[in-house]
Amino acid sequence: MLIYVNVNIINRRFNNIKGISNRMSVTLVQIADKLKISPMTVSRALNSKYGVNSRTREKILKLANDLNYQPNCIARSLVTKKSFTIGFILPDITISFFPEIVLGVEKICDKHNYNLIICHAHENVEKEHKEIKMLIQRKVDGLIIAASSSINKPAIYNELIYNKIPIVFIDRFVKGVTANFVGYNDFEAGYELTERLIQKGHRQFVFITDNLQISTGIDRYSGFMKVLKKYNIGNSHKLSLNLFTEEEGYKIAPEILNMSPLPTAIIGLNDSICFGIIEFLKINNPEYLNKVSMAGFANMKESRYIGLTTMDQPKLELGETAAELLFEQINNKKPLNKKVILKMKYIERNSVKNII
Repeated sequence: MLIYVNVNIINRRFNNIKGISNRMSVTLVQIADKLKISPMTVSRALNSKYGVNSRTREKILKLANDLNYQPNCIARSLVTKKSFTIGFILPDITISFFPEIVLGVEKICDKHNYNLIICHAHENVEKEHKEIKMLIQRKVDGLIIAASSSINKPAIYNELIYNKIPIVFIDRFVKGVTANFVGYNDFEAGYELTERLIQKGHRQFVFITDNLQISTGIDRYSGFMKVLKKYNIGNSHKLSLNLFTEEEGYKIAPEILNMSPLPTAIIGLNDSICFGIIEFLKINNPEYLNKVSMAGFANMKESRYIGLTTMDQPKLELGETAAELLFEQINNKKPLNKKVILKMKYIERNSVKNII
């Protein structure tokens, strides 16, 4: 699935062209002729370059807007050898965690006058690799990737790096790849969330994660196990999912009810899984729902309405940081190897009970 988002043209106002036929494309030269200045000055003003005084810049921008000037992207690409487009590959666009990250990336693309192509990998490594190849064929200037697997063979990523294609990984760290990464303190967050529940008297846990194929699941579960060891708690369960959606949470909920003894606390790899479990228990075992504590990761918009305790992940900030890091690499024309870790924040709501 391919979504093309043009962050420069969406919602642009289409005015009638004055003095020039609306069937013609307005050029820099025509704008320059009307204002009796050089095309170079017009180009510098429209591209926010220095060397143009504020009064002249204001006149140029006003006339360009009045004439509905549209940059000639092909000509621009030939001159600069850039496509002014970046690719963004997401593992699952149905989870409300990712759209806010997209908004952060889009905001920075808009700032740099870039377009954005968004691809959906469906949590499938082969599909992700296919999308990477497609984006490279489209001559994108760089890639932002939330990988479908953290332990997949890194050959395709290392090939991108070898060919000096700017790349930033987000959220999910890929083992064996030396590249830019923007993510979260997953181990510490898994540790903190579990310890908060222990401090409220909980000793019987179930942690619902992936099949330990992605770094977020690996690190959060490792933090969970570390704190259990600290408190000498051995009575815990782990359930694994291939997808991290509300539907999958709903499907796996019956397995929780079959556990003995029943967990007093359920931790989901993300909030969506918890949403599904809550929905199942509302219908099938509301008494247990009223007793059990539940917490997730992300702090999705729905979490505040449901009252779900969660670890807040600054999603917009992650998108903005990743995009700025990518543009730094694009503009400097050299590979970077920066690792930016954003901290999660514990947010307690009424889904967690004190049982001491």
